Amino acid sequence: MKGISGAIVAVIFLVVIISVIGVFAVYYMAISAVPRYIAPVAVEYDGEFDDAFLATKGWFYSDFTEGTDCNVTSDILGGAWENCIYDTRVAWNATASSAVDSRDWVLSLVFDIDGPVGPESEIDIDCGAGTMSTGTVADYALTEVKLYTHEDDPKLVVDLTKYIEDQEDLDNAKVGPLNGDEYVLYIKWHTKSISPDFTDGDDIARITFDLDTTEDVDTAQVTVED
Repeated sequence: MKGISGAIVAVIFLVVIISVIGVFAVYYMAISAVPRYIAPVAVEYDGEFDDAFLATKGWFYSDFTEGTDCNVTSDILGGAWENCIYDTRVAWNATASSAVDSRDWVLSLVFDIDGPVGPESEIDIDCGAGTMSTGTVADYALTEVKLYTHEDDPKLVVDLTKYIEDQEDLDNAKVGPLNGDEYVLYIKWHTKSISPDFTDGDDIARITFDLDTTEDVDTAQVTVED
């Protein structure tokens, strides 16, 4: 009887152990099936402008030359519109009418951004802004604006042409997020019949590029002029 009682106790003990293991197994599977909340990792947009210059890679070209080399003043690339200037290769006046009337004018401008920037970065282009005194914005139209990568085989990042208003200005064009890299702002204007003549220094457009970032150099101001 003692042997039988011991066997029964052993069986009961084994059943209890198996039951406990089963309960823990079911509990583990149950909690494993419940979706766990994982807090998103906040992206730190700490990019800033490093430089701007004419594109040289791939198929890019420009009908403009560098008048004033871009530099940073008071945390602005280009400062007060006087520290980053691009000039036409041919003056927009009557003596050169055959070379300036009814043709496209392209600016392929590289913005070198050091570090990532957010989705609320913004590009604005104001034609005829600033010091224009003799030429008139009615004599040319803003027809195309795109952002590309600056490489031998450029890739289109975003087509901003849809943001052009009245063939004149580009307002509130959002870009990003962007990784730190060189990007080409490709802009095309089309001249009509230039009259009255532009004089040297007349503004054709002013470009503003504002970065969504926590860093200091978050704005670029570029002047395009005759």
